[in-house]
Amino acid sequence: MMKGCAKPKPKVATGGKKTGAGTKTGAPTNPPQGAAATKPRFPNPTAKPALAGAGPASAASDWGIVEAAVIGAVWYVATIVLLDLSMFAIYSSPSLHSTLRFYHVDTYWLPDLVGLFGGILFAGPVVMWIVRKRKIVSFRESIQWPCSNRVAGWALLTGFALGIGGSLAKGMLLGSSSETYRWAFIIYFVASAVLLGPATEEIYFRGILFVALTERVGKLPSIVTVSLLFSLVHPRHFLTVLPIAILLAAMRLYTGSVRACFACHATYNLSLLFFMLPIRR
Repeated sequence: MMKGCAKPKPKVATGGKKTGAGTKTGAPTNPPQGAAATKPRFPNPTAKPALAGAGPASAASDWGIVEAAVIGAVWYVATIVLLDLSMFAIYSSPSLHSTLRFYHVDTYWLPDLVGLFGGILFAGPVVMWIVRKRKIVSFRESIQWPCSNRVAGWALLTGFALGIGGSLAKGMLLGSSSETYRWAFIIYFVASAVLLGPATEEIYFRGILFVALTERVGKLPSIVTVSLLFSLVHPRHFLTVLPIAILLAAMRLYTGSVRACFACHATYNLSLLFFMLPIRR
């Protein structure tokens, strides 16, 4: 080959000036090679995913198992002790017992209501102290309470339908009761079994306790543990409560929301009122 006939090497622009074609040459024209070309860009590779319906990713670690156990122990012990003390006070004092009977105050549900309020009053400050200690920004998010109104409405209807169906089946098997109830008992039932009771139980069992267990042992063991404990705190109705506990566990897993569980629980209990009629004064 003759000298001077070799192809000229292409020039690689290294400055910020324009070439003859009018393109800027301040950046390299070839794509990056090696690890830089395939390096993933995650904002926080170590962040843990949030549980379904839990809101922020940090909500799943807001509650520890020991803290959940302490809250449950304080709540349960306070409820039982105050219930027993109120029953002792009523039945050890003939004058008090006679006064309550004179005003048609049922001496069975009054101690139950005292125990329910007492458990909340004793366990509430413990919950507030842990919230401040852990610097939990949103209590609702930490227990995975939120859900859409549509999901809450669906849960309301589910609980009501199951309650009506279960009561009808029980009536067919065991027969219907001829007992009548006073308005005072109906008011007590709505306050305790429809509002306060379901709210307290769902916030603790399928809220605080479920979140604390799920973070460490997984969803299935947590659901089994929570369902059994929920049934055990209703010892007189263990066999009838256990299916409801399983239903609420499925609701918790499906919706990821404590609010949906409360809606289902409340309307299930509310449906039982239809089988307490007629009402006498």
